[in-house]
Amino acid sequence: MHLMKKTIALLVLTTAITGCQSSKPGSMDEESLTALRCWHFRDQNPITKEHVAYVRKQSKRGNLACKTILGHMYERGLGMPVDIPKAKAIYQALADADESAYLELGRLAEEGIGEPVDYVKAREFYERAAKKGNNTAATKLAVLMEQGKGGPRDLDGALIIYIASPHPYKADILNSIQRLRTQGLKLNTEEKEKYNGSWVKNFSSTLSSHIRYAQAKLSRDIKTGSSLNRATLQLKFTANSDTPEISIIESSGDAAIDQRILDSMSGYRLRSHPILPESQKTWTINQYFNLKK
Repeated sequence: MHLMKKTIALLVLTTAITGCQSSKPGSMDEESLTALRCWHFRDQNPITKEHVAYVRKQSKRGNLACKTILGHMYERGLGMPVDIPKAKAIYQALADADESAYLELGRLAEEGIGEPVDYVKAREFYERAAKKGNNTAATKLAVLMEQGKGGPRDLDGALIIYIASPHPYKADILNSIQRLRTQGLKLNTEEKEKYNGSWVKNFSSTLSSHIRYAQAKLSRDIKTGSSLNRATLQLKFTANSDTPEISIIESSGDAAIDQRILDSMSGYRLRSHPILPESQKTWTINQYFNLKK
């Protein structure tokens, strides 16, 4: 876990246990920590009466994140009996104050929670939330538009939403764009460049994460005293295939360790694909694999 994440986690746990308050009432830091405590309490098992009381108190005090979490708790029966009408009333109150909160009401309508599935209503709610900047609602709206649920099928409109996403590097957004491309929709040069730039970010992150995990595990497994060196991998990808051909182009100096490196990488799969020139069917990348004692 990254040091910053450890620090935040420790801070949340400490403040949750002590119930300490910021010396600056109403500050951004205090509100953020209050929201983090509510998230923390919601995910406890079991959720105590004290946890529920805290979330209720902060919800009543006006913390919007805690109010949303209280709705989740009623909806899912977390620390209290399931009460969909109360959950819906909370979500509606949030939406009355800020239409971006229509996301929750859209989700209830789409999933048929406490009411029959209603894609028309879901689409309307997602659209209202999306217009106020709720990116999750925008993505959900695009999916319904793509599927023709709750209204006309609108592939072009869905594509516009996916491309405009502030998180275009996420695999689900990249895959949605690729899915529409397979149905005949075209991206202009600027859109292709944006897509590939986002794809590189996603690819680099997921490959690095896989390699770090494999490096750490293999380094632990190798007996102390073994010669630990760096190997260089080559990953060869074929268009539209998730599985690369992986080879070692620079040995670690130990054939047995080389094989274990290959074994540790055998489960790697692409989560999304780049947009290649029509004439290009394969592409390769070289990557170091470092072993440490």
